[in-house]
Amino acid sequence: MQSLSRPVSPLLHDYKPTAAKKPKKSRAAQWFVVGLGLPLLGLFLVSTLDKPSEGVPAQSGSFADGLSGEPVSIEEIAVSTAARKPLPEPIPQYSTLELKISRGDTMEKLFRAHSLDLGHLAQISRLDEVRQTFRALKPGDVFEVTHDEGQLVSMYSALDLTTGLSIERLDDSFAAEFVDRPIEKRKRIAQGVIDSSLFLAGADAGLSDKVIMNIAGIFAWDVDFVLDIRQGDSFVVQYEEIWQDGEFVTDGEIVAAAHRGVRQDEGVVERRVHRHQGATPGGELDAQV
Repeated sequence: MQSLSRPVSPLLHDYKPTAAKKPKKSRAAQWFVVGLGLPLLGLFLVSTLDKPSEGVPAQSGSFADGLSGEPVSIEEIAVSTAARKPLPEPIPQYSTLELKISRGDTMEKLFRAHSLDLGHLAQISRLDEVRQTFRALKPGDVFEVTHDEGQLVSMYSALDLTTGLSIERLDDSFAAEFVDRPIEKRKRIAQGVIDSSLFLAGADAGLSDKVIMNIAGIFAWDVDFVLDIRQGDSFVVQYEEIWQDGEFVTDGEIVAAAHRGVRQDEGVVERRVHRHQGATPGGELDAQV
């Protein structure tokens, strides 16, 4: 059988199989992937920033605040808003002084002494209310003055218990008017037993000299509180107290008064009741005397 073996070449061949070459990547495909991915990544980031996380309330503020990640409180927003509002104009600060009339004083003399504007004094003196008041000036009258470096701003004077004079500056002119001073009348009842004199008994009951004198005047035609008074005599009085702005001012008129006296020589009880301004018989005073 004929051998099928191949003839051996006299030349020795030492070779290895050639390694497979890696295919080169296409640069066009790489740029395609990058170009497609960047817009998608940008859309994802924008949607993530605009949409608040679940369970976390969205913070108010600008887009820059969202990017920085720092929350903005409501107080900071309020302060920022308030800072943008225009500031109110400052309240003018004026000086005040008190003009007290003494014997021989005039308003011109007092204005000069305190470096107040004499032109303004001439202006207000032409007003009827002011002219009427200045003509009746008397020692003890007081004027409260508000001024701006000598320029008159306002004046006020309490003319009596219930009336005042108010003067106000209006641009280049002045206005004056009489104003009411509201008062409150409170009724009070006091009583006492006379041991030696009406004045001592009245003082012990908390009465002022004015009220005690009025009681004596009421019964002057019937009772001599010096000669006719007897130990054990009693009195009761209802009178008014005048209050203004929450402060006691003075005692007012007597509303009603009663006196009970006993004549020892005749053994009869004398009773004197004075009623004033609508006090009715059989009222509080009759029950207490």
